[in-house]
Amino acid sequence: MIYVLAALLAQCGFMLIIWFTPLHISIHYIRQGQDDLLRTQVRAWFGLINLKNEFQIVKLANDLSGMVFQAEMESQDQSLDQKNFKMTPGEMFQLHQRTYGLMRRIHGFHHIIKSFLNRIRLVKLEWYSRIGTGFADETGLLTGMVWTVKSTLVGLLSSYLTLRTVPRMQVKPSFQEKVLETEFKCMIRFQFGHAILAGIRILLNLGKRRDVTWKNTPFKV
Repeated sequence: MIYVLAALLAQCGFMLIIWFTPLHISIHYIRQGQDDLLRTQVRAWFGLINLKNEFQIVKLANDLSGMVFQAEMESQDQSLDQKNFKMTPGEMFQLHQRTYGLMRRIHGFHHIIKSFLNRIRLVKLEWYSRIGTGFADETGLLTGMVWTVKSTLVGLLSSYLTLRTVPRMQVKPSFQEKVLETEFKCMIRFQFGHAILAGIRILLNLGKRRDVTWKNTPFKV
């Protein structure tokens, strides 16, 4: 009996540790010339869990038959995989339809997702860009548009997430050359238990919807 009680207490303690474990997720995106690089990192337990991934993505094909996506994922130790594939316009349309259907489903869980997002702490946000078209007037207009887009997106983030830092942004115009470079860094922190709770609430909501759909389905003899 004592061993059973000790096992239960140990299990409860482990669940509490998991519940209150803070997760740190970092995103670092760099675009220079034709190269795009995306780095992600997930840390927990003071670095005991440290998952790093690196992606090189999106390269336009020369023809209009589709887009060639180059995906190379690297772990902290070695390169894992490299794949090239083409996506035709028809496949892109199917992807759009599936994404639209997914967004409609997500809209029904808006209050659950918003409640979870409010518990996420944004602890770092940096976004630097350098743009130029080769013409001063076009570059000036484009710079103002990019500033507007960045300000709008940051304002949207601040309405959903809890900011723990002052966002740092810069748009540097280049009037003498055609260039598009950007660097984006952000870090968020949240408790693993909040993500578990949000997932449980979504599953329960899905179960209720299926039950309502089953009850409203007419029965034919």
